[in-house]
Amino acid sequence: MLVVGIDIGGTKIAGALVTPTGEVRTRAACKTMASEGAEAVMARALQIAAELLNSCPGEVAGMGVASGGLIDPRTGVVIHATELLPGWTGMEIAQVFEEHFGLPAKAINDASAAAVGEGRFGAARGVDDFVLLTLGTGVGGGIFSGGRLLLGTQGVAGSIGHMVIDCDGRWCNCGSRGCLEAYVSGTAITDRALQLADERGLDEPLIQAVRADRNAGTQLIGKAASESNDLAIEIVREAGTYLGWGLANLVNLFNPAMIVIGGSVAEMGDLLLHPAREVVCKHSLRGEKDPVRIVKAQLGNDAGTVGAASLIWNPVV
Repeated sequence: MLVVGIDIGGTKIAGALVTPTGEVRTRAACKTMASEGAEAVMARALQIAAELLNSCPGEVAGMGVASGGLIDPRTGVVIHATELLPGWTGMEIAQVFEEHFGLPAKAINDASAAAVGEGRFGAARGVDDFVLLTLGTGVGGGIFSGGRLLLGTQGVAGSIGHMVIDCDGRWCNCGSRGCLEAYVSGTAITDRALQLADERGLDEPLIQAVRADRNAGTQLIGKAASESNDLAIEIVREAGTYLGWGLANLVNLFNPAMIVIGGSVAEMGDLLLHPAREVVCKHSLRGEKDPVRIVKAQLGNDAGTVGAASLIWNPVV
């Protein structure tokens, strides 16, 4: 029996039919077009789920939904969402899916879902204590301690992207200043490239390409860095250093055996992770003698859908 997994992000809505062992059988996706509002986003998510349901050769056990925003997994309600998903606060995701399809539904924050996916089927399989960060349009996180997802009072623990690393730093879309998300998200890295170009009067081909397609900014910058473009290397190394400061704080707080980095920004690989590892080794209490393992996620873009789907068989609450 399969489960429909849906992952609602600021840029894309992805869906998949998932087996109990985490295998993806069928995928579907569309653009989120979040600026059109919450009801339009939900309609697209339901349409993706319907496509998958109609393509399923057998019975479907339920639907697991991952989404941006702070979501109480006990109720499936969005407690708070930033302007990456305008009007999303208060959306009763699980209830909407249950009423629309007549199937059991669970909803959880997208980064928490990715942590569940990586913990059950991916890079952190068999690891009881780990932290996962997703670096994409925004920055999310999920924390496993003693083999259990850390939920907190309202079920929304793990908002790692809004950990402040510079109290007088860059403005974040949450309204605060100096959040990790304002330094290491794909949006932040793209903005930083354009800022430096403006400050230095640069108009090289990389900047022209980023200006022409901001949504592809991180991919373009990462590719340029891998090809030894000096500006791109500077931008990626700076982001990796800020990431390292955030990770050092997480190491000191949670003493994890592993930190898993996922999301589109993580595709930069060691160009990003090497400076992060350097900072963690120098500035965490674990230090160089006993460094925490910092690894790339294994499930890629499937982590959220697979993790959310698995909640139907094995809920976190």
